[in-house]
Amino acid sequence: MNAERSAGAPPIHVAWLVWGMGALLYFVGFFHRVAPAVMTGELMREFNISAVALGNLASFYFYSYVAMQIPTGILADTIGPRRLLSLGAVVAAIGAIVFAIAPNLAWAGVGRLLIGGSVAVAFVGMLKLAGCWFPMNYYAMVSGMAVTC
Repeated sequence: MNAERSAGAPPIHVAWLVWGMGALLYFVGFFHRVAPAVMTGELMREFNISAVALGNLASFYFYSYVAMQIPTGILADTIGPRRLLSLGAVVAAIGAIVFAIAPNLAWAGVGRLLIGGSVAVAFVGMLKLAGCWFPMNYYAMVSGMAVTC
């Protein structure tokens, strides 16, 4: 296995910094994935909904997350992982704001859709960075670190 980095790779400290930002986005995505579970009472009260409706609201995250898996790989190859992770972080922030200030269930659903679709880019983006910016003998370690973040 080749231990060389690709020719266009930034300095290794920049690679770790950008990869770390992707890992942070992945962590934020995990937080948003489980957040409704700890806010059930508040969400049900705020939107005057049943447990079934709350389950539907929570699932909006997963609908957009799954829908973005194939486009994420294509986007990582076309616009690059750095831009993809940046765009994902911005859209995730917008989705979190929409969810936080949602006046009704529909807007809360829009926020969850935005969050799920945008954080879907984190894992694929981190793996793409690992393949392009790190020495090949680091790939297994960096990939393993990605799933333990």
